[in-house]
Amino acid sequence: MPLFWIPPEVAFCFVAIVDRALNLSSLSSSDCYETIIVGAGIAGLACAQRLAEQGKSDFLLIGEKLGGRIPSSSDGQVNYGAFYLRSDYEHFLKFAGIKRRIHVSDVLFAQEGKYKSIFSIVSWKQYPKLIRWMLFLRKFQRHSLLFRQRSVTMSQKKAIELDPWLHQLYSEPAEALIERLRLEELAGNCFDQLVMATSFQRRSEITAGYYAASCLPLIQPTYEFEFFPERMIESCFENIQKGSVTRVSPINTEGYCWEVLNDHGNRYQCRNLVMATPISVSRSLIEIPGETNPAAAAYMVHVRGILKSDYATGAIHIFPCDSEDLVIVHELNGTSFLYSRRATPVLETYFHNYEVIARKHWDPAFFLGNCIIEAERDNNLYLIGDHSFCSVEDALITGLFAANRIARRCSERNESSQSDYREPLDPVLAG
Repeated sequence: MPLFWIPPEVAFCFVAIVDRALNLSSLSSSDCYETIIVGAGIAGLACAQRLAEQGKSDFLLIGEKLGGRIPSSSDGQVNYGAFYLRSDYEHFLKFAGIKRRIHVSDVLFAQEGKYKSIFSIVSWKQYPKLIRWMLFLRKFQRHSLLFRQRSVTMSQKKAIELDPWLHQLYSEPAEALIERLRLEELAGNCFDQLVMATSFQRRSEITAGYYAASCLPLIQPTYEFEFFPERMIESCFENIQKGSVTRVSPINTEGYCWEVLNDHGNRYQCRNLVMATPISVSRSLIEIPGETNPAAAAYMVHVRGILKSDYATGAIHIFPCDSEDLVIVHELNGTSFLYSRRATPVLETYFHNYEVIARKHWDPAFFLGNCIIEAERDNNLYLIGDHSFCSVEDALITGLFAANRIARRCSERNESSQSDYREPLDPVLAG
């Protein structure tokens, strides 16, 4: 039974809103806009919601599906995209419902052929090192929260450059951090597995910043959640158009900088263009000089079945780092998720009897690397999303930044035009 029951009339209202938002073929008011947002993921929706909140209505959002990479199962009970949120996700919590808490003791790590909690793996002699790691994570979290606060009003690149300590962590290899803190044994026994289950990458493949961020659930309350996109679109659903963008071209026509062509053949012009798509999609539409982070990918299988005894306890089983399978998550409705780096994991290894409910290939799932892309580009172009920092909260904040920057530039332009205005001289006084 669902954790939260939604009254039929509320569900019908939501469906009606989303249906209207996703089936607008064109907007009749104009083909020219102050701002066009490409992509209806969390970053694009946040940008649209903040523009509407600031009283801006001259914008259009074009997207294929609300929520982007945060879809849910057909019954709405479980997420197929982002799996968890933390209690420090200040902005995203406004659009999510908290479900089951994921306790550290419910996470079981592979150790010598068995699955144990971190408290069973760490010996009393290792507790000083564990405490040292927890204190480091607290410091990392404080710096990350300040970074997020700054990123609401400035680009992530500029915000992190104001914090050399944090900037260094997102530039150096994770292995350098583990060696510096002398945590090799603890990392090998459990931290590396947690990082791989969270980021789909091994320690050698990511930066120290991502390694630390993946370990924050050890110190921060973490929950499964339900995403409510209707909360993000209720003030701007008339500005949303279902579809995809097939071409983007720079122009210079009467103050408009960009022309956008959608899959219906409609052309639009705008002053500000916000690309809220995966960076790989953005690069296919626009020339973006410089390097970008590579994509991390994984496969997900949603299974209903009877788990074998080795995997039936606890809430989460994390596999060894030398395994291509990553993690099994037990859901409250009796189903399970298996995440893997291979397309066809052998389900018989983990289940006696089973049926596959759904399969999903997350490619991309994240963009991980040491490239921090400048969001505010020339020609009124904004690149937002998770291409620099991969949490759902950080992606959302990039949307807030773009909207805030656009609103501020509009105000500056209006103030400038007003200051240039001169009252005509009275003909009598002039004569």
